[in-house]
Amino acid sequence: MLCIVLGVSLLIFVIGASANTSIDETEHNKTESTVASESSENTNDKSLLKTEDQNQQYTSETVAEEPEIKDEIQISDETLITESSAAQQDHALTNNTVVESSDSELSVQDNNSEETSFAESTEAENTAINEVTQEEYNSETDVVPENEPKEQAVYFDGTTKVDTSLWNLILVNPDNYIPENFTIDKAQVQGNYYLDSRVAPLAVQMISDAKKEGIELQICSSIRDIELQKRLFNNKINDLINEGYSKEEAERVAATIVAVPGTSEHHTGLAMDIVTPSYQRLNSGYAKTDAAKWLKANAANYGFILRYPEDKTDITKIIFEPWHYRYVGIEYASFIMSQGICFEEFIELYGESKQ
Repeated sequence: MLCIVLGVSLLIFVIGASANTSIDETEHNKTESTVASESSENTNDKSLLKTEDQNQQYTSETVAEEPEIKDEIQISDETLITESSAAQQDHALTNNTVVESSDSELSVQDNNSEETSFAESTEAENTAINEVTQEEYNSETDVVPENEPKEQAVYFDGTTKVDTSLWNLILVNPDNYIPENFTIDKAQVQGNYYLDSRVAPLAVQMISDAKKEGIELQICSSIRDIELQKRLFNNKINDLINEGYSKEEAERVAATIVAVPGTSEHHTGLAMDIVTPSYQRLNSGYAKTDAAKWLKANAANYGFILRYPEDKTDITKIIFEPWHYRYVGIEYASFIMSQGICFEEFIELYGESKQ
């Protein structure tokens, strides 16, 4: 009996000890878990502190680099200003630079502008004139030389004599050939058409002012060399012969339509043929267009005269050409147009050579 009691007591003691050991292990595990968690939190805190330190260091480095970035921005701004200034200089240079064209370019362009007969121009000539495209015309007429003042208007009253040796009063007609070794300093007016550089800015201004009033002016011929004039003149003779004229008669009639080489005003760099996109035929019908009417009323304000008036053909020996305008200067152009005389009459009545 005693043995049984001792055995039961021993069993109870063993069970209790085992339970205490399990509780202690559980508590120990909890403790280790807590310690591990705290260690992990400490690690995270350290990592966070390290990250903040790195951010502070990066920010400090970025702040240190900002002056260099500002310097780069400043350099970039200076570069833009320099490029802008250069672009403006290039633009001004483009607008004011005298642009020379080669003889071959001039020949190709002016060969497309052969003057037609008084009655009507041929289909081939019309096609040639149309080669000056509307797009090219519009782009060129929008360009006006900057800081290019208009010629001051000084009016001639007819009470004094005119020095006919002046460059702008040179007389070139069937009786007066262009001087030998005559040279021209050319400047662009519109497209591939050029005039004397002293005249070109006024022609450009005239075209621009006309456009502001709704008038489209289009140059179809300007400077011609003598070789080109020979080709145009011979072509006209051949056309007339094909129409039934004798060679002698064809030469006579051709000279009233296309000037004999050496006697054309187009050799001087002072004359140009001007039409309008809606009417490009070189015949008397052009006189009825708004463009021709505007030119007749306003060209003198820019120094140009209608060179071959309708009622002066017996004097000029050239057919009526409402498209042909010649520069003489504002002072004389205003007087000539107001008096209704032609250039030959002006030279005869008021001119004298002072050479």
